[in-house]
Amino acid sequence: PREHPGYPLIKIRNRTNFFDARWWWMVDLKCHDDAPRQGATILVQRCMNKYRWDEMLARRILTGYKQFLTLKKELGDWETHKI
Repeated sequence: PREHPGYPLIKIRNRTNFFDARWWWMVDLKCHDDAPRQGATILVQRCMNKYRWDEMLARRILTGYKQFLTLKKELGDWETHKI
């Protein structure tokens, strides 16, 4: 890795193969600070901070979002004609 002048070298984990739709929706807000946070955990945390939602509300909205995307996928409605 190259260092840029004025910027420290920061180690970044390769996340190329981390995505898996089966577990992306799982949320672990208690994972260790050094564990890679990604997927729905980041989304739930961001919504809790930005909108001041409690964890239960953020998880309920995440579930609704998952249902919405499942419907979009099943109906093939990516141009928003049906939903």
